[in-house]
Amino acid sequence: MLNETTVTRQLLAKFGARSLEWDVANEISVNDLIQDKSGDPVGTVGKWMRLAAQGDPEAGRGLNDDDVCSAVFGTGRRDFYREKLPAIQSAAGPGAPMTFFGLESHFEWGMPPISTAIECMMSLAPGSASGWPGLPLRVTEYDVV
Repeated sequence: MLNETTVTRQLLAKFGARSLEWDVANEISVNDLIQDKSGDPVGTVGKWMRLAAQGDPEAGRGLNDDDVCSAVFGTGRRDFYREKLPAIQSAAGPGAPMTFFGLESHFEWGMPPISTAIECMMSLAPGSASGWPGLPLRVTEYDVV
């Protein structure tokens, strides 16, 4: 039977040693498979972090989401991750820590100016006083339309 564990192990067996980083979970703030169907979104993502670490211990592990710094949804997604990231780190355990957080960077006309996104990114950088969990940031899925 195919399930996330089987698929993850197959991917890691094929591509494991060739990746610098793994985007282990995508858009968990709105992903209904993770939020509604798993019954335990924090534990599920923590389990996936452990699987990724077992398959490729040298690669970085993270997750990403959109609109964390574009302000389309205000601060809702930023607040979601401010609350959930420490719990995910704890669920992943010491042998499989999340090593980055990816900011999907889809910038379209009508959005706040890029300077707003940069200001947000600076407030989330490790060492900032924003209460963000201090993970290094990655710009992911970058496009400007």
